[in-house]
Amino acid sequence: MKKLSIALFIMLGLHHILLAQELKHFKDKKDRYGYKNSEGKVVIEPQFQFAADFTEGLGGVQQNDRWGFVDATGKVVIPIQYDNVYTFSDGLAAVNTALPKEIWGGHLAVNGALLIRPVLWSSRSYTIKPAVSAKALHR
Repeated sequence: MKKLSIALFIMLGLHHILLAQELKHFKDKKDRYGYKNSEGKVVIEPQFQFAADFTEGLGGVQQNDRWGFVDATGKVVIPIQYDNVYTFSDGLAAVNTALPKEIWGGHLAVNGALLIRPVLWSSRSYTIKPAVSAKALHR
């Protein structure tokens, strides 16, 4: 019985993630964004300033010029507090917050934990440049 319960829990969790992978954002007539499934059915009502498609079970959403992430039910699971968010890849998403003269960025896990602490990405008088130039890579 215990093994059956664990297997059922895992299957439901995977089903939830797979459904979320299929969610695509759309814009309504009032310029609000929501999400539809692969059959075109609205699963998250339009309520966001902007939205990005789901990756790894979460969709990036914008409210009041700030970004965060929602799950497949529309519940905010990573607070809407960042200036920019990027889609998840291999369990991480880059996020950043701009201050008057600097941009700080880090990486979040799908559970919202900050795995890579914020670092200074750029400032007005200084921009981080790659250690190897693109020209050097093509030699």
